[in-house]
Amino acid sequence: MIYDENNIKVSVSEASLDAEQNIVIPLHIENNTDEKMGLIAENCYINGCKVEANSLFFDKAEPGGETDGLLVVSKQECDGYGIDRVADVECGLRFYEDKTYDDIAVVDNISIKTDISGSYEQEIGGGGIVLYDDKGVKIIEKGIVKNSVMGLTPRFCVVNDTEQDIDVRCRNVKVNGKECKTANISCEGIPAGKSENVKMYFLGKNAGINELSVSFRVFQKDNDSKVICKTDDFVIGYGGADKK
Repeated sequence: MIYDENNIKVSVSEASLDAEQNIVIPLHIENNTDEKMGLIAENCYINGCKVEANSLFFDKAEPGGETDGLLVVSKQECDGYGIDRVADVECGLRFYEDKTYDDIAVVDNISIKTDISGSYEQEIGGGGIVLYDDKGVKIIEKGIVKNSVMGLTPRFCVVNDTEQDIDVRCRNVKVNGKECKTANISCEGIPAGKSENVKMYFLGKNAGINELSVSFRVFQKDNDSKVICKTDDFVIGYGGADKK
C-alpha cells in the first residue's frame, strides 16, 4: 500500500519490463469517494532520474469501486539515462473527477522501493560527452533531436549531486558561429540528488545546427543571485541538422 488517504487506497506490485522493454508498474486503486475518478502521475523519477511516465488504466474508478492500471515509462526514456533496472520510483499522483477534471486529491510524492533499493546506485549512461563535472554538478552532452514544435533541440543531462535544488541557464550561445540570443533551457528546477535530461530550444526553428557554442550557469532554484557554478564555453559539433 503506497497511499491510504482521502477515501482512496493505492497499492503497487513489483516493477517489470514488458515485451518492448518499457518499465511497467502495476497499480490497484480503491475508490471510496463519491466521484468517478481518474489518475495522472506527475514528476516521476526512476533511480533519481526524471522521466515521463504514462498512467494507463483499464477503466476509471467508479464510486465505491476498484480498478487496475499501469504506470509505464518507455524504453526510450530509460535509455536516455542508461536505466536497465529499477531500484526506486518517486512520483506525484493527481486524482481527478472524471467529467470536470477537478482535483479530488493531490499527492506530492509517493515512494516505491524494490528489493535492490539501497544497494544499487544509478550511473548515468546512455552515451554522451561529459562537459563539466565540478562542485557537485555534472553536465553531459546528449546529442540533438528534431522536434515538430521547437525544431532542432540539443540535449543535455544535468546531474545534481549538491544538497540544494538547482536551476540551469545557457549563456554565450552561438549557432554555426553566429550569436543567438533566443536560446533557453527547458528546466524548471532539479531537486538535490536528482538528474534530468533537459533540452535547449530557440525561438523560431533552425534550418541547421552544425556547431553549437555554449556555456552554462547553475544557480540555486528560485534564487538566481546564488550562483553555484559557471562553466567555460563549450564547442559541440553535430555534423548537420538532419537528426531523428
